[in-house]
Amino acid sequence: MRLYFSLLLIAPALLLMGCRGQTAADLETDAPCSRVPIQYVSDGLNVTGLMSKPQGAGPFPLVLVNHGGFDPARKMAGFLDLFAAAGFCALAPDYRGCGGSEGRHELACGEVNDVLNAVRHAQKLRSVGSGQVCLFGFSHGAVVSLLAAAKEPGMIRGVIAVQGPVELAECYRHWVANREEPGLRALAGVHTIVGGTPEELPAAWKERSALHAAARIHCPVLLIYSDADAAVPSDQGPRMEQALMAAGNTHVRLLMLHGLNHGLTPNAWAGLKDTLLDFAGQHTRPQ
Repeated sequence: MRLYFSLLLIAPALLLMGCRGQTAADLETDAPCSRVPIQYVSDGLNVTGLMSKPQGAGPFPLVLVNHGGFDPARKMAGFLDLFAAAGFCALAPDYRGCGGSEGRHELACGEVNDVLNAVRHAQKLRSVGSGQVCLFGFSHGAVVSLLAAAKEPGMIRGVIAVQGPVELAECYRHWVANREEPGLRALAGVHTIVGGTPEELPAAWKERSALHAAARIHCPVLLIYSDADAAVPSDQGPRMEQALMAAGNTHVRLLMLHGLNHGLTPNAWAGLKDTLLDFAGQHTRPQ
């Protein structure tokens, strides 16, 4: 099902698919919650992150909050508090090479394991309910979330993917072709992280593209895109929706926002709050 929103255009700055415009710290919550640093091991690397949970012992359903680009987890603190205020335990991993984590950036590759290992770490905590996991990701984090659901389909109950470059090679060519546009020059250099261009390493780029993993994603998916995103071409959302549905996933919803750049706007994020919380609540209830 596809819904369309008319929202104000306020072009955000772009930096390596990070969340700009409305920052996570600007999101307001209505209930007290505690925010604590966390650390766990992923593929032998010490990975840091941040967790926010409601008051009380729990157990609470879990929402993984996966940041865009190579921002540290603290950039998503407002989203953590938003979910925690609504009754979720919310955890944002830094990913390898980000924040205080060991390792190096891999761009939607090893970061997928970091997210899955964050889920495993959280589910050992008394405050987290077993088997009640939803992933929320923005941009790079959206792709990582979708790939995590494809890799461990029995672990994830639902995915919210916002502005994700799901066919990474095509997005890279868009960034190179438009590298003089504000914010895209840095994106045109991400081939150095992958180790080569799509022409040189086609398999490596395909591995990082959630579109090619659609057949392995069986959980409900909420896709949120904009038709005026300078960084992620507007066909990425509809193509991901079509690929998921063609593979037999009947629980797919695409929201296409109008006139908004990559990071969205304060009004847009505020307008999406109930949608995000409703989806997470619906897909983390015990069966």
